[in-house]
Amino acid sequence: MPRTLSVRMKSLRFRLAVTALLALLFFGIVLLSVDSDVVTSRYATRKDAEKDQLFGRGWLPDFIPISSRQIVTRNNLDLNTSEGEFFCDSTEVGSFVRRLARWQTGTRTPFMRFEEGVAKMNAKGYLAYEYREHKDVWVFYVNPEKGHVEYVFWMER
Repeated sequence: MPRTLSVRMKSLRFRLAVTALLALLFFGIVLLSVDSDVVTSRYATRKDAEKDQLFGRGWLPDFIPISSRQIVTRNNLDLNTSEGEFFCDSTEVGSFVRRLARWQTGTRTPFMRFEEGVAKMNAKGYLAYEYREHKDVWVFYVNPEKGHVEYVFWMER
């Protein structure tokens, strides 16, 4: 094989390799820049959430306190998970948590390091509770003094 042909072949292979690498890099950037389908909703009051069918769509159970306000939900439609928070009158916290069960350490979740998150919330004064309805699971972190509730939701498979 003549030397010039060999040099051309090496040059062609090099250009193909660079082109392939650039294509992979481009598609990687595109995939990383595409957010999953997360919808954030904010409601000033429980009544506003009811009007928007938040409870009817299953993102929160309908027995959250009547005084619930500053309700925020972040619903991942791709993964069918949700997280959020709300505030309520501290006088209503007791009737709310009576509908829930205490969180059991070791319960299987779809989230990595979930137990570490529970421990961090406990350290901040929040107690972990769970509520299950069919295959829907909510874990509520409740701070009774502040009347503040944070939650995560997932569907069991």
